[in-house]
Amino acid sequence: MSKPTRLSAEKRRESIIAAALPLFAYHGFNGTTTKQIAEKAGISEALLYRHFPSKEHLFADIQGYLCQATHRFSEIIKTLEPSTSTLVNSIHFLISVIFDEEHPGEPGSPTDPHVYICRLLAQSLLEDGHFARTFWQAHIDLWTEKWEACVHASVAAGDMIENEVSPVMRFWFTHHIAMSLRLIHLPEKPAVDYGFTHAEIQQQAVLFALRGFGLKEAAIKAHYNAAMLQMFNEALFGPS
Repeated sequence: MSKPTRLSAEKRRESIIAAALPLFAYHGFNGTTTKQIAEKAGISEALLYRHFPSKEHLFADIQGYLCQATHRFSEIIKTLEPSTSTLVNSIHFLISVIFDEEHPGEPGSPTDPHVYICRLLAQSLLEDGHFARTFWQAHIDLWTEKWEACVHASVAAGDMIENEVSPVMRFWFTHHIAMSLRLIHLPEKPAVDYGFTHAEIQQQAVLFALRGFGLKEAAIKAHYNAAMLQMFNEALFGPS
C-alpha cells in the first residue's frame, strides 16, 4: 500500500485556509475552534499549529488572502478615466458583485471563496468588526478617489445635479444598499420577498443608486449600457 502524498508547506497552508474559511464564515472567529479547523483539514491540531502559531494568525492570513483576491476589482476601476460612463458602469458592477445570487451551500463545501465574504463581514460586525474594517479599508481608497473624480467629471459635463451629500458618502450608501440586499438574501429563503426576480432587484438597486448620486435621467439612459456592463464582467471573471 502506497503512502499518501505529503503536501508541501505552501499547499498544506492553502488546504488549512480552505478548510477554515467556511467555518469562520458560518460560525465567526469566536465560534470556530482550532480543533474544528484541524478536523475539517484532516490534520492534527499539532500540525495546524506548526503552520499557524494561533487561530489569530490563521484568521489574519485569511483576511490578507481575501483582500488580495478581490483587489483586482479595484485595480480595474483604477485604470478607467473619470467620467459619467465610468461612474454608471462601476456602480452597476459594485452592486452586481456584492449582490450575487450564488450560495456557498453547506459549510466546508468546495466553492469559490468569494461567496463567503459577505458571511465573514456579517460575523465580523457581530464581533469586534476587525475583519470588516480591514477588508473595506483595503479597497476604499482606490474606489472613493475614482468615484469622487467621476462625480466632478459628471457635474462638469452637465450630467449630474449637484447636491450636499459628499461623493464619498454616496459611495458608501451605494455599497450599503448592496450589502443589505446580500444579507437579506443569505438564507436559502430570502428574509424579504420583494416580489421581483434577482435581476430585477439588482437593476432597481442600480437605478436607485444612480439617481441618489444625482445623475440626470438623460445621462442614465445614455450611459447605462448593457454591452459595456458585460465587458466589465468578462474582464474580471472571463466569458460566461
